Amino acid sequence: MTVDGNDTLIGCLSGVLLKITRKLLGKKVKAHSSAIICISAIEGKIITSSKDRFVKVWNLELRCLLSIDTQEIGITDSISTVTMHSNSNQVIIVGTEGNEIFTITNKMKDTVVSRHSPGGLSINPSSYGQFASSGDDGILRFWNIFDGECSKIDLQMPSRACAYSPDGRMMAVGIGKPVKENARIVDGKWIILDLSQKQVIVERRDSRKHIHGIKWSQSRIAIGSFDNKVWVYNVTSKTIPATKVELSLLSVIELKSLATHFDFSADSMYLRINTKGKQLEFYDAGPGVHIQESSRLKDMKWESEHSVYTWHVQGVWSPCEDGFDVMTIDCDVHNNLSSLICCGSNDGRLRLYRYPCVSNQAHFIEYAAHDGPLGYTRFLPGGSHLVSTGLEDQAIMIWKHSVGKDLAEGDLGTQRYSNINTFHSDLCIPSQMDENLHELSHCESNYEQVVELAHIHGYQSMCQGTSAFYHARGEVIYPVSNVIVCFDRRQGESRFMPHESVVTSICISSAKDVIASACGIAHPKLKLWDTSTGTEITSLQIIRHQCKVCCLVFSCDSTRLACITRDEKQSHEIFVFVTLTGNWTDAFLQYHALAGHQRIYFSVFATHDDSSMDYLVTGGVSHLNFWTQDQANLIPSNRSIEDIYVSGLSVGGNSIVTGTTKGKLVLWTNRQQSKAVEAHNGSVLALCLCPEGIVSAGSDGVVIIWNIENWQKVVSYEIQSDPSDSPYRRAICSLDVFPSLNEETSTKILVGTRSSDIVEISCTTTTTKKVFDNHLFGQVQDASLNNHGEFATVNTDKSIKIWDSDHQVLRGAHVSDLPLLCIDWKDEKILVGCDTQSQKNAPYTVSGPMSILV
Repeated sequence: MTVDGNDTLIGCLSGVLLKITRKLLGKKVKAHSSAIICISAIEGKIITSSKDRFVKVWNLELRCLLSIDTQEIGITDSISTVTMHSNSNQVIIVGTEGNEIFTITNKMKDTVVSRHSPGGLSINPSSYGQFASSGDDGILRFWNIFDGECSKIDLQMPSRACAYSPDGRMMAVGIGKPVKENARIVDGKWIILDLSQKQVIVERRDSRKHIHGIKWSQSRIAIGSFDNKVWVYNVTSKTIPATKVELSLLSVIELKSLATHFDFSADSMYLRINTKGKQLEFYDAGPGVHIQESSRLKDMKWESEHSVYTWHVQGVWSPCEDGFDVMTIDCDVHNNLSSLICCGSNDGRLRLYRYPCVSNQAHFIEYAAHDGPLGYTRFLPGGSHLVSTGLEDQAIMIWKHSVGKDLAEGDLGTQRYSNINTFHSDLCIPSQMDENLHELSHCESNYEQVVELAHIHGYQSMCQGTSAFYHARGEVIYPVSNVIVCFDRRQGESRFMPHESVVTSICISSAKDVIASACGIAHPKLKLWDTSTGTEITSLQIIRHQCKVCCLVFSCDSTRLACITRDEKQSHEIFVFVTLTGNWTDAFLQYHALAGHQRIYFSVFATHDDSSMDYLVTGGVSHLNFWTQDQANLIPSNRSIEDIYVSGLSVGGNSIVTGTTKGKLVLWTNRQQSKAVEAHNGSVLALCLCPEGIVSAGSDGVVIIWNIENWQKVVSYEIQSDPSDSPYRRAICSLDVFPSLNEETSTKILVGTRSSDIVEISCTTTTTKKVFDNHLFGQVQDASLNNHGEFATVNTDKSIKIWDSDHQVLRGAHVSDLPLLCIDWKDEKILVGCDTQSQKNAPYTVSGPMSILV
């Protein structure tokens, strides 16, 4: 810092203060015992602060005039900035890392800005300009935006939810936070305060998880708790002002994932709930019954508009990944001049839209607001001001809205629908909006239809282990690109489970009700899905960078999930996640272990010979590891072997079966090899349980059902019998079995090949049928449509394939002698371009002769 025009002050990590005059060291003083983090100079005085928590005042000759120990005067956090009041040399102003500002006079502190981490926010409906906030500091604050006054009530426990009563006389406050710091905190408790007396008039605790959301509508209160439940109560006030309140529990709504936002209807009869699984659901608030036909409530008036997944606000969700993930929303729908939507994002931005907004191309005004995700955005009645809170910067911001300043003319959000309805089955168009859109569809305009994903041709066979499964209802589940597809062949329809990047691994629970998938390499992420609905249950982050999830496996009881990762240095790690409730919304990391540099190809849970607890087995290149639990650690018991194990399967009890690259099936009992059987002419790439015993398949294209009691073949099937077929096409990498109703025999076997085909074997007729066909290898270079709902694709694998887009089937194929790069379909002729030199030419570049197929 420069002082007096010519001198420069430098604070050092050692606590030394240097004074530089005309490029020469003028003076050196040991000012603090640790690093100097702030220097300020004003009117001939210098103020310094350090990590030693001292604030010192110096003259220009570096003689200490005043030394203040901030811990002694009650400042607990480290000092981040310090200065002196310009009008008084006796007043020192201090800012701390705890977001507090103090003034220090005569070694006495006075609080200017106190720390407050706002967790709950509620606008007073009866007193204009007033709102309340609660936080982890255990203080309930009441604010007035016009005079700046702030009154407080000490709750003595953290709070992340609060709500005014409709008349503004009472306040409901939820207690608790995700991490319980001491035994005084009573998670799940909530109270009602009489604000005139500032005293608790009723308290209740039905949940054992912290309260994260409260809504008060007329005589009903909805409480959202962290155990995925919403509790609905009836409130009866005996006197006015309220001195006695009676509560009665009306219903408990249990959800599949956490309730993130909810609204009462205007008559308090119904609840609209958004969940962490990106669902929009409707409930009868009294009995707590789920309303399956959401269209019944499409014209319902709602008391608040805080749900982020509704028809009227679907346009705020961007169709592309621009980093704006909506965390909170509020709609000022009572202003006839300008109805508005304000939403806050995960990166601290605010966006202002016109209401309603059903177009993802709608205009908006954007503001940089908070440092980090927003907690709440709430309009004051009338829409003249907006209050926003930050989750990380612990700030409460008050915004003034100029009603006359409108958004761009002409865009009311009715030109293009958002793609939000792909994920939310209960999203229904209101009647009035439906009539308007019906009129639009009959007028001459540039109205654009919605493009939704209907079907995907392809199968990602490079996932390690089994990656194509039967659902309990017979649907086929498989990954392709960044999507998991659940295909119903009877209806010809598909459900999609989207990911942020390419799916690298997948597994399914023993009951086939939960799917675990992994995606991403830079920041890998695990997702768990409900197979019946295709909705995301939860998402788990791998605490590693630049690694790939190469293997996933559920335990036999589906309460644990093992994840094997491999980084660019071929180093492996094991992560084991656990659910205590069985629904995976409470999943947490139980174990983490390093697994070495030897390539791991499979993992499987087995059972101890003296315990009911599962243990983990991993195998790969020249090793087989049996991992046991030792308190919070996983301890390996290594078996160094010459073979390479590429598949594994638990067969019950304390036994597992492994498959080797030499075509052997090896039985391990009590962690010792007990039997080896010659099974395949090539690597055993896939193993699966079946009613008869087990099923094995390998690179020879043969599927074998084994009786594991005597290790005899029951029956075998050969997928490709043509000797000219590529070994790559014959290799089987995935197996699954669909049993009979009595589960005594196998009826169908689902086979996935390395060439990305999915084949189904009928165990009764011994016939095979392709479920999905695909190109053998390489890249799809071009595609062309005809006028009959068909399209053709060409690939560097030398093949042309013709597909029926209406029935999602392959109509025909032709194999060329050369790699194919481009195609055009005119009438009944297909024109293709071939590559006569190499397969390295750019797509759509014709480098060879042209051929015409009729």
